[in-house]
Amino acid sequence: MSLTLSLNNALTGLQAAQQNLALISANIANANTPGYSRQILPATTQIIQGQGGGGVEIGVASRVTDDILNSNLRSQDSVTSAASTLDSYLGRVQDLFGHVGDANAITDTLSKFSSALQTLAATPEDTVAQTNAVSAGRALASQLNSISLGLQTLRSNADTDIGSAVTQANTLIEKIANYNAEIAHARAFNQSTATLDDQRDQALQQLSQQLDIQAFTRADDSVVVLTSGGKTLVNGIAEQLSFTPSGTVVAGSPVSGVSINGLDITSEIHGGTIGALLQVRDKEVPSLTSEFNQFTNALYNATQVAQSTQTQTLSGTLAAGDTFTVTIDGNTFTTAGLPAAPTIADVVNAINAQLGATTFSASVTAANTITITDSKGNPITSSIVKAAGTGTETFAAGTPTNALPTTDSGLSGPPPGDAHHFFANVNTATGIDNAATIEVNPSLAANPGLLDGVAGIPSPTIAAALSDSVALSTPTFPPAGNFPAPLTLTLSQYAGQILGQSATAAATAHDDSQFQTGVQSEISTRAQAVSAVNLDQELANLSIYQTAYSASARVVQTVNNLFNTLLQIQT
Repeated sequence: MSLTLSLNNALTGLQAAQQNLALISANIANANTPGYSRQILPATTQIIQGQGGGGVEIGVASRVTDDILNSNLRSQDSVTSAASTLDSYLGRVQDLFGHVGDANAITDTLSKFSSALQTLAATPEDTVAQTNAVSAGRALASQLNSISLGLQTLRSNADTDIGSAVTQANTLIEKIANYNAEIAHARAFNQSTATLDDQRDQALQQLSQQLDIQAFTRADDSVVVLTSGGKTLVNGIAEQLSFTPSGTVVAGSPVSGVSINGLDITSEIHGGTIGALLQVRDKEVPSLTSEFNQFTNALYNATQVAQSTQTQTLSGTLAAGDTFTVTIDGNTFTTAGLPAAPTIADVVNAINAQLGATTFSASVTAANTITITDSKGNPITSSIVKAAGTGTETFAAGTPTNALPTTDSGLSGPPPGDAHHFFANVNTATGIDNAATIEVNPSLAANPGLLDGVAGIPSPTIAAALSDSVALSTPTFPPAGNFPAPLTLTLSQYAGQILGQSATAAATAHDDSQFQTGVQSEISTRAQAVSAVNLDQELANLSIYQTAYSASARVVQTVNNLFNTLLQIQT
């Protein structure tokens, strides 16, 4: 080997060691820099005149990464971000509702309303009990109003947050496109793109936290970014997402979707913050609103006492040909004779044949018991007396049950509206969020004494009928929200179902968020094990290249001495 070649080996060795020392120093300095990947310098044998052994040739710095792990981490970032966002919002829903058994839960407020009606039924003429019943009803209506407002506030917040997340996503999409251009420029001038690659990867990771994406690298080192549904976000140029925040949102408000170039991609976004926010805005909150709407409708219907009734209990024996005089609110009707082998049903048929198109009707409601009803709700008094015949029957009148004498407020739809209802401002025909509007019937709020009937005709059975209906009636709730099948339950049971389902959803979301965070941490740890700076390794490399630098320097010194000796010999 010639001295010139030896000198070239030593000089390139010095340069390689020097560059590696500088790069190792940079690695150590950036050991705690988020997103920084360890960099290395590729080295190859330098070829001189077609032969190797001409020293070492150093390439541009490159990163040490695992593309598969990075891709998996981006996918998990989308899942984790969505889980965390859903956990946050469903936790806020749980705070709004409370838990079954809590003093502030809707089930407890409903129980207090039912108890107030029971107390009033026991002491119907107690004005304090009347006021307390109305106050308990007002508290229940107010809580439903608050729940509705809270749900729509959460929906508005989700809509606003979608707008913020879309803005962040657009900024990141633009950054990724710019990094592609800068990397292409650096490659053209044979410059290292390691730092730009790190920055682009960070932007991709942050974008994946906003929505679920796909990304792949072309041969020219540019990155193409697509939505999970295959719509292009970055391919040479940046495509911007479009979204228009709606501001204040109420049930039924039209809301904006997320689109690209006029094409709606809302249904394609499932992951990331945007995916979770869309789920909250378009599914979770509307489902709960629908459930509380059904609860409100059932409560409204259950607290209607629209008919006046009175029982008539038969004693003695019926006989063929017997006729009866029926008096209802001063109106007198005389029946035709009973058929052979008559039953109490024959008495009812004979009475109804005379009542005709009046608002009065008779029905068999128990063994030997006839109930006289006035569907108009007027205070009722009735009697049934045998007019002629050989039977020994008599009828004993029971205590009248009169209608709740509230009038139509005009708030609940076409007449008769909410007449005879405890509550008002509930449109069961077209309302989609009656929990937002329900209130105590204005006529009852102005005069709680109506719970005892009209003046001069006290009817303690009104409060009893209301109490029984609220506590014991089992209406069939139509499918709504998270309940895909009809449910036949009491009001309290249905409210409990809503709270229980909400609590389960919140607990599931919280557990899933913790699990997904653990998975993300595991994948991140594995990715960092490949790309993160290991200080022990870098310090070892630093010692190696310091030694290499010293060795190359000694070779240079030795060659220099040899050249000096040759020059002395020649002279």
